Amino acid sequence: MRILADTICGRIGEGISSSLFWVPSIEVITWLSETKPTMDMFDEAKPDIVIVDSKKLSTLELKIAASRYPNAKIIAIGKIDDLQVEPHLNIAYDDSASVPTIRFEDGAMIGNIGSPPKEKCLHTDLLCLTDYINQDDQVLSMLDFLCENYNMKIFGNQKVNFPHYLGRIDRPTKAKALASTSVYVDLDGGSWYDAAWLGKECVSIAENCFRSFSNIEELKSSVDEALDAGETNSQEIKMMVKNQTYFELTGEILSFFGLTEQRNTLMEKKKDILC
Repeated sequence: MRILADTICGRIGEGISSSLFWVPSIEVITWLSETKPTMDMFDEAKPDIVIVDSKKLSTLELKIAASRYPNAKIIAIGKIDDLQVEPHLNIAYDDSASVPTIRFEDGAMIGNIGSPPKEKCLHTDLLCLTDYINQDDQVLSMLDFLCENYNMKIFGNQKVNFPHYLGRIDRPTKAKALASTSVYVDLDGGSWYDAAWLGKECVSIAENCFRSFSNIEELKSSVDEALDAGETNSQEIKMMVKNQTYFELTGEILSFFGLTEQRNTLMEKKKDILC
């Protein structure tokens, strides 16, 4: 089975793709839709399932590709505003009136994390990953404050102009960095789940995080509280997100399409990771 995943789907797309990677009977093909035309990608991949951003549903190119590959199931990520192609399934924060929807805010991307060891060279008081942040004035001012006042490391695919930014790192190193930090600072609204999976104290711009903030004053208070807490709440934090992972979301997707065997394989892999 071939699943085509558009990289423009961001963190949710990566979370689903990284989970499907653990199912041997599934081949995940990454699609850079900003550079690769839709029809060319469909012709090359001949996908069984296609994961796209909901905005792409309104494009004529996807309508043509879907008509030529009518057996390909389409999963749309994000709120649906307009469409020329009706997806088989929608993944979004809110239900869609006309399309079957799995409601999902975010979760731990355990397909990329696993159970990494700590590494002394990666240890820091605060860690921030830039992969999915919006580099607006508010986020940059928060980073500036953190860099000025705390021992901090910043990694990620998006470069930020601070001396604490240490560049891009591969997935295993990213997981080890999460395991090695004292506190994780989430400025994208979803990556705190990844750190929480490892029992880390987190502070986040997301209101659903157990320690959230919306301005620099709240950020300072949250970081100081998290640093004071240390590892005392590690097990409780792990339990918060134990069943809020991309494996659960991907399992629901597989079940929706009747792929019970693949779903069961994925859940067994989760048990292996937990061990």
